Amino acid sequence: MTKTQVLNKVGQVVQRLKLSTQFKGGIPGDRYWRCLKTRFPQLSVRSPECCSHSRLKCLSQERVKNYFTDLHNLMASEKIQPNAIWNMDETGLQFQHKPSKVVSEKGKRTLYARTSDAKGTITIVAAVSAVGKSMPPLCIVKGKTMKSVESMATYLGPPSALWTYQDKG
Repeated sequence: MTKTQVLNKVGQVVQRLKLSTQFKGGIPGDRYWRCLKTRFPQLSVRSPECCSHSRLKCLSQERVKNYFTDLHNLMASEKIQPNAIWNMDETGLQFQHKPSKVVSEKGKRTLYARTSDAKGTITIVAAVSAVGKSMPPLCIVKGKTMKSVESMATYLGPPSALWTYQDKG
């Protein structure tokens, strides 16, 4: 729930119970929110991870438990050792960073921050085994020849990384 949703819900409960409050419009304000957070310090406002509806349906405690039970049974019946199980994922890293917020004079309309002209992406592929072993990351840059890789500052990347190129990066 968002902060606004929590405050609206409190307002609904107060109205349903016919409690007398000083809430403007029947909804608590920022002071109430600050007091609530003081009373319950374990509460925080965080940005949730984006997750599709279909993925969230699969995240029930029962489904996850059944998955690991089935995995355990399969590993036992097929005599699969944990060192034979690997997880691999890829992600794209963009060169152009988003500048951080800056302090400026009030009323100033336009602020500029220097960024790179390059708008390319490097694809990073990483793999880790169930026993904690990892393979060197594979870094893929956009290009048609090895010169694409040679033009990168590969020495700034992970020491054991493998570098290659691909038409689409």
